[in-house]
Amino acid sequence: MIQHPDGLLQFDSLAGDPAVAHGMLAPRVNVSFTAGEAYGDPSAGRARLLQKIGADPARTVIAGQVHGDRVAWVAARDAGAGALVRGTAIHETDGLATIEKNVGMLITGADCPPVLLYSQKPAMLSLVHSGWRGTAKGIVSKAAAELFERGARPADLKVCIGPGIGVCCYEVGGEVAEQVPRAFYKNAVREVPGARPHLDLGGWILQQLLEAGVDRARIEICDWCTACRTDLFFSHRAEKGRCGRFGLAAMLR
Repeated sequence: MIQHPDGLLQFDSLAGDPAVAHGMLAPRVNVSFTAGEAYGDPSAGRARLLQKIGADPARTVIAGQVHGDRVAWVAARDAGAGALVRGTAIHETDGLATIEKNVGMLITGADCPPVLLYSQKPAMLSLVHSGWRGTAKGIVSKAAAELFERGARPADLKVCIGPGIGVCCYEVGGEVAEQVPRAFYKNAVREVPGARPHLDLGGWILQQLLEAGVDRARIEICDWCTACRTDLFFSHRAEKGRCGRFGLAAMLR
């Protein structure tokens, strides 16, 4: 990712694209009401992030995340849902998708990788919160399928997998590792002699995208581990749940 002097983080592959605005903030800025204001004023955090990418908070939609696999399509009438008033986010959804221009979307995380899917022609955009539960349910694959059903082609799709907890730090129980399909296992699970396995969430998401037909050359993966880099990101694992949530915002121009 590119870290601009003003604190905006952007994916290298999309930073120069005039048709899509996107970004995160670092050092970490809390954008979540549910995490609590003890970790930073979420209203101010959202306003700052959205201002950086040129989105209007009153026309931005927030996902009410539950570690599920629902992808909600965002229309112009949804503009503002969850952005300014606590408790008004789109209910129980971990993915947002839109064809609307100048309607912002925002998802939050604190170890779970945020994923951005962008179709250049026809212009469509999706943001996904993909923790291990959502990944096990195939939420990123479903988001890609939603775009394909509306005319996107794998050859025109760009996917960016944002910062999440890395395989270096993500020790999991066998019941979690067993959720990884055998075909993906060697790419997503690191066996550690004498210890529990470590999960590579980004690697698992990558395998799902490849299976969906997305070209590897059109997939960008951020290699920053949120648990290692708590100077930049919140980490639920490293901070034992006492943390805010960073955000990824995006909008079609």
